Amino acid sequence: MTTAALDHCAIRTAKLEDSRMFYADVLGLEVGPRPALPVPGYWLYAQGRPVVHLIAVGPQFATDVFGTSLDTALLRDGAMGVDHLAFRMQGLEAVRARLQAHGLEYRELGIPELRMHQVFVRDPNGVTAELNFYLDQEDLQNGLKAYEGLIKEFIIENPDGSLTITKVCGVAGLGGTPYRDGSYEYYVGEIIRDNDPKGVGPFILASLQYEAIKK
Repeated sequence: MTTAALDHCAIRTAKLEDSRMFYADVLGLEVGPRPALPVPGYWLYAQGRPVVHLIAVGPQFATDVFGTSLDTALLRDGAMGVDHLAFRMQGLEAVRARLQAHGLEYRELGIPELRMHQVFVRDPNGVTAELNFYLDQEDLQNGLKAYEGLIKEFIIENPDGSLTITKVCGVAGLGGTPYRDGSYEYYVGEIIRDNDPKGVGPFILASLQYEAIKK
């Protein structure tokens, strides 16, 4: 597990345009691309990196990406200011394990268009730490190669344009009679079906991710 750098600062504000003018016009940051998030705001860039994120707060903007209220009436004394600290991270599984070991609750969010996965956890003071994991080029190419191999080996295009997903394990489970031990031998010895739902669902999700990355 490695914490590489502080990624950005996010600021809640009821004065979105005034804040944009301050950071852009006064401090010289540049307004740049921002994902399609459920609340208005701006990402302001320095040397190609979005270092300040502005998040609009007000009664007309109900919730953030997790459904948490952003209504100013629910903020004590209408307090704005720092919303969270974000860190560039490596080692997603190690971070999950560490958070679980410390009994900390966390939430996760994927942003395919940025090739990024996020983990959110609160510190003892209630400040949210946003942990950002970026898919590096080697991992990206390996993932694309795996998906394209799946298409080549297991997907058949039918004359009517529909697809058939072949060689899907038709049964999965543990215990019972006869006993299912979850071993490799158990799974490879089970019936194989075309278009079994256990294969169709993951294939749809993988295809959506593939299309998002290729855009």
